[in-house]
Amino acid sequence: MEYPKLKIVAGHGGWPWLHEMVMLAWNYENIYIDISAHRPKYMEKSGSGWEPLLNYGQTVIRNKVLFGSAWQLMAISQESIIQEILALDLSDETKERWLYKNAAELLAIPNN
Repeated sequence: MEYPKLKIVAGHGGWPWLHEMVMLAWNYENIYIDISAHRPKYMEKSGSGWEPLLNYGQTVIRNKVLFGSAWQLMAISQESIIQEILALDLSDETKERWLYKNAAELLAIPNN
């Protein structure tokens, strides 16, 4: 409240407090969630804990999820991680927002 223009990005999805991070991102304009350091292909597995992000990340916080990658630490290429995101059961618009548009808007990068 003291710094209303401060933008906060919760690294690694705020894991393991995903429910709390989703609710914070939903309630506060300047809170975002990145999905770095996690393999997207495991997010859809039952009981993974990522269900809140996958559910709300397609609706009320779709504009608040950012692609981040710790591929150097994960023994997988960045291209492979992107392919895993593209394979998720998300709308094309949601994937585009997560992979680029949300970060571009947050960082005020012109969208040509």
